[in-house]
Amino acid sequence: MDGPAVLRMVREIGDDFLEELYPGLSRGLVDIDAVVPHQASKVGLLMLTHFGWPQEKIMHTLEWLGNCVAASIPITFYDAVRGDRIHRGDKVLMAGTGAGLYIGGLVFTY
Repeated sequence: MDGPAVLRMVREIGDDFLEELYPGLSRGLVDIDAVVPHQASKVGLLMLTHFGWPQEKIMHTLEWLGNCVAASIPITFYDAVRGDRIHRGDKVLMAGTGAGLYIGGLVFTY
């Protein structure tokens, strides 16, 4: 996988993808309470602030678990629920890429 190429792809199509997923998301978190992103790199996590998303709403485990590939999303969600950072009734965004070929997301109420 070419990490820098994946980051460029996300920058290029990210706004359109987010708007299609949930209107307003490319300009801010609207009414989203927590973001659980795929965590392949610190640079990728920092890039999320490009969309105007506050760091305190972005859940992360990369610092102590490293790149867990696709497992980073469910692991980070579990960690945030257990750590009392995501609560019942919260609106959550999960998003990630797959091998630099796919981008996907889900908004749901926990």
